[in-house]
Amino acid sequence: MFSLNAILVEDPKLGGFTAFFKQFPNIISEGETEEEAIQNLLNALHDVFNYQSRQTKEPSSSEFKVIRKSVGFCAETRC
Repeated sequence: MFSLNAILVEDPKLGGFTAFFKQFPNIISEGETEEEAIQNLLNALHDVFNYQSRQTKEPSSSEFKVIRKSVGFCAETRC
């Protein structure tokens, strides 16, 4: 597993948090609390990966050996 570094920015006037991963700065989410912002961010990352996996065509098995492996990740500082 690998860790992702979540960045949270608190809005002092309106409240709530904006969150993004340092490694994926274009995936952004918000929440009323830090926990909600992080959970929404994880959901957004999951949705992006699912979308990308459906868009990617696999090479023909006659051309390449296709290996499928699940890779986990952890968004906490310690897993």
